[in-house]
Amino acid sequence: MSLTAGLTGKKGGNTTEPVNPIVYQHTQQPLMLRVIYGALLVFAVAGMALAPDKDTATIFMITFFIVGFVVATFGSLTVTVDKEFIHLKFGMGLIRKRIYRSWLKKTEVVRNPWWTGFGIRYIGGGNWMFNVRGFDAVELTYKDGKKFRIGTDEPGKLLAALK
Repeated sequence: MSLTAGLTGKKGGNTTEPVNPIVYQHTQQPLMLRVIYGALLVFAVAGMALAPDKDTATIFMITFFIVGFVVATFGSLTVTVDKEFIHLKFGMGLIRKRIYRSWLKKTEVVRNPWWTGFGIRYIGGGNWMFNVRGFDAVELTYKDGKKFRIGTDEPGKLLAALK
């Protein structure tokens, strides 16, 4: 077996076609969230520079690193759909989820109420949501009846990719 056979799924690796070609991929980067985080970072850096003592400067430095970590972790949501899976990744990829498409019974575009918020959210009834911006989402209904929502600014395109 050649080295490329594992990538192509065919013995001999006679093609460069991947096993699961990507059907859809989109990264949402919420501008307002980044503006808020940017302002917090400026505040933390200014606080370190203007701090009257080392303890205060340390508090601002810790704030700087916490805000930076939150931005890197939750600053975007990437949704990738291939023939077998739906892959979700927040920011730099510390938080990921992979959903087998074969588990799905139904998919539909929905609108989230404002109180569901952003990030990783429990939305009741054993159901969860990943969202970084806006109120539009695609709701996945699993064969066991549970639901999962993916917040997106391209609900029509994501839904079409899942059909």
